[in-house]
Amino acid sequence: MEFSLFGRNISVSSRVLRPIILLIILLLILMGAGLRFDHPESGLKSALGPANSSIAVYWHGNSVAKGDKLVVSTGKPGQDPALALVTGISPGFVDIQSGRELQRIATNQVHGKLIAIIPFIGIIVNLIGL
Repeated sequence: MEFSLFGRNISVSSRVLRPIILLIILLLILMGAGLRFDHPESGLKSALGPANSSIAVYWHGNSVAKGDKLVVSTGKPGQDPALALVTGISPGFVDIQSGRELQRIATNQVHGKLIAIIPFIGIIVNLIGL
């Protein structure tokens, strides 16, 4: 396959193109099933740095259990979304620890359960301003 980019003809073999296309299709299917990516502004820190230096990968939904790590909206300006740990559950509310703070939020403020943290990419996102 050939295409033109900035006046130059570029050839891409199907060996390179096929895995990229399959990866994109797989990501689109997973995103349709509830996989989400977000850039947290505050919350729990990892050994690789603060929350805002990373990208959070999570499953969308608001069903939680004690001890789950979540991506949440705290309702505080400049701190949403945040990474948090569930410390308690009551009907309609979730008690979370986000950094050093304990807070009670409504279950509709839960974005989803944290799957993974991709470190350092958040620094680039901060520089771009997203």
